[in-house]
Amino acid sequence: MGAGRGWIQARNAVVAKQPRCKPQSSLRGAQGRVQKYRLGGWVSVRLEGRQVVGWRMPQRGKRRRSWTVVTVVQSDLPVTAATTQAVHDRYLDLTRVERDFRTLKDRAARNPAGVPAPG
Repeated sequence: MGAGRGWIQARNAVVAKQPRCKPQSSLRGAQGRVQKYRLGGWVSVRLEGRQVVGWRMPQRGKRRRSWTVVTVVQSDLPVTAATTQAVHDRYLDLTRVERDFRTLKDRAARNPAGVPAPG
């Protein structure tokens, strides 16, 4: 919970020192922070006596978040020279060639010429 835990501890200390403080307002504040930072699926808060207690909820099914990658390719080709899809395909080809070239360079650096490969 990180910074939220510090806020809860500080608020609990204030409520403990001042009997007129309402613990329900601390709980609402903690719930507001959980909602603000969209932690509802990972963190839960509740009131135990006059203290707000927070804990991590167990992961259900270990759902992974999928990220969408957006690639913007800018080209100086005239529109009549190539379609958008063709430019995109050539860009992907270029990235694959660059990746393979880096792999070859890395392997060559680990196994210099004249030295037999192990195995």
